[in-house]
Amino acid sequence: MSLPAAETATTPEGESELVVRRPGRKRREQRRLVALQFGVTLLSLALLGALGFFGYRNVLRITGGNDTKVTDPVLPGYTAEVRPTAVDLIAFTSADGSLGAMLLVVDGAGGKGGTVVPLPSTLALWTFEQSPPAGAFSVFAEGGIDALRVRLGAELTFGITGTATVPATAIQTLAEAVGPISFDLADDVRAGTTDENQTVKFPAGPTTLSPEQVVEFLTFGGYREPEANRALRSQQVWELILPKLSVDAFPDLSASAGTGKPTFEQVVRSLLAGDIEFETVPLERMPVNNATKLVLYRVDQAAMPQWVPGVVPFPIAAFPGQRARVRLLRGTNARDALRDISPKVVAAGGEIAEVGNADSFDVATTEVRYGSPDAQPSAKRIADELGVTAVVADEDLSDMDVEVVVGNDLSQ
Repeated sequence: MSLPAAETATTPEGESELVVRRPGRKRREQRRLVALQFGVTLLSLALLGALGFFGYRNVLRITGGNDTKVTDPVLPGYTAEVRPTAVDLIAFTSADGSLGAMLLVVDGAGGKGGTVVPLPSTLALWTFEQSPPAGAFSVFAEGGIDALRVRLGAELTFGITGTATVPATAIQTLAEAVGPISFDLADDVRAGTTDENQTVKFPAGPTTLSPEQVVEFLTFGGYREPEANRALRSQQVWELILPKLSVDAFPDLSASAGTGKPTFEQVVRSLLAGDIEFETVPLERMPVNNATKLVLYRVDQAAMPQWVPGVVPFPIAAFPGQRARVRLLRGTNARDALRDISPKVVAAGGEIAEVGNADSFDVATTEVRYGSPDAQPSAKRIADELGVTAVVADEDLSDMDVEVVVGNDLSQ
């Protein structure tokens, strides 16, 4: 199998084996912002609360019953299609075309601002269908951005809506617009292939990088460097570059524009139009039992149900069947019912595709229904998260896997 460069299980003298993780600096502020977005949209729907929601790029293609469409959000039976949170994958390539670094950019409210998530190119992507574990750089080399998009989405538990492949020289162009950057590097970054020939390439402590050095710093994978550490040092650099860029004096990226939709320039300009947050994906160590004592790092699957709703409020599936398509309905007069329940549905593996009003606003107990036996496991996970029991739907759910009707019991 194609895997990242080996990190032996032993650790250099004086270096801790623990990988230090830190949460996003502004997770609490981000959650407050999402709540504010909910409220503002609710007001924009005349305080109806039925579909006032959900933040990013609100709906909506109005839908309704087979015979008569309900177009008034205040009435029972109104439904609307949800636009998913846009997530763009930026793949930065070295001069030889190999994958040097990655960024996930999660769209902000109204397409302005967003969340930047650096990912190391050596991240291990686990088994998928018939494919064995492989480093992200290897998946990209064999199948290009499309293969990377699917394999990465399988690891992250959500789909990626847009991709761009960009020469790493674009990073230098951005860095040149802000000049040298200085920060404190937490750990030595070593070069080498064995304990005997290793050298310190970037020493820990106060560090200043010229624009020419930024690309190498972001694309270099240190000897036995934990992937979480690499992601954190990448985050340090992006935090010093992106907020200092100006829309009015935006650097010319034509020489290294790359390909994709949206383009890298469009993604950065959208970020600069609003508040920029930074996050790191939780990772876990995956020891491999072989003679080299190889240690890999992959996305921490146990942590993703809590991570995803706070960063990607309305995810899509990376491949068919990864997430259950959910219709989320308000069966109570509580205006915030859908806003409060939606993160739990997402955490349980749901893709909220449609929202609206139930046939009544006086539903006593929250109901989770599924339309086919294949959807029963997904419905059970959602029901367990909400503290209720999943049942078979009495009627056809159309193109939805699960229907959730929020009742008075969960809106008190």
